[in-house]
Amino acid sequence: MSDKIMSLIYQRSGGLCEAGITSRCTGRGEHKHHRKLRSRGGVDSTSCLVDICHQCHDWIHAHPKDATERGWM
Repeated sequence: MSDKIMSLIYQRSGGLCEAGITSRCTGRGEHKHHRKLRSRGGVDSTSCLVDICHQCHDWIHAHPKDATERGWM
């Protein structure tokens, strides 16, 4: 992932979790998550990547059906 893409995502998120989908959300942007997984053709772009906390990232991958319905996967 390029530094430019990472910088643009950080500017958009302000360093905050863009998901906030679990009560354990830390509020910090700790991971760059592909809304369309790379294994499914996702790319490193500002429209595909979101800045999310570790807890929300874990939730998304643990609940793929719900995460897909909510637009996080």
